[in-house]
Amino acid sequence: MKIISLTGVSSSGKDSILQAVLRVNSNLSPIISTTSRPMREGETNGMQYDFVTSKAFELMDKNNMFIEHRNYRVQNGDIWRYGITKDSVKKDNRNKIVIVDFTGLKRLEKYCKEQNIELISFYVDTSMWNCSIRALQREANLNDKDTMELHRRLLDDYYNVLPAKDYCNYIVKNNTQQDFIETILKISEVIK
Repeated sequence: MKIISLTGVSSSGKDSILQAVLRVNSNLSPIISTTSRPMREGETNGMQYDFVTSKAFELMDKNNMFIEHRNYRVQNGDIWRYGITKDSVKKDNRNKIVIVDFTGLKRLEKYCKEQNIELISFYVDTSMWNCSIRALQREANLNDKDTMELHRRLLDDYYNVLPAKDYCNYIVKNNTQQDFIETILKISEVIK
């Protein structure tokens, strides 16, 4: 079994890449992360994330169910938790694809070595200008407070995720439609 990981800053296009790779590779399934953050409009439990309460997330952590997990404090003071469960990786013997931040990538790498699973990591390299535009388009009609939070997350990701660029097996660009297509082809080639 192989696991493909995608790492990049917010709005670098990781979700779009993941969905496109899944459409063209029938031998691949997504690892669905667990989160305590509120569900966004258009999301479905079990599709983008397994949504749980903060208390349920804490209980799962106490029961050592996670390979990796992270906490993010958002502007209103809430803490959103994200994690990859061991069960989500062992769900079937198909090749998997997952989105992780840099810390998550290192923890996933450790777990994969322990479980004798091949991990192939991709850094999605996108300009901050493109990330900002994509984020603003995705979350239209934001008030000033929400817009500031969006930019805070982008900057936080930039400083905390950018070191993964030198750590991943592959760096793929995602600034243009051609970059996107080449990235899908590259990941598909590596999966085979």
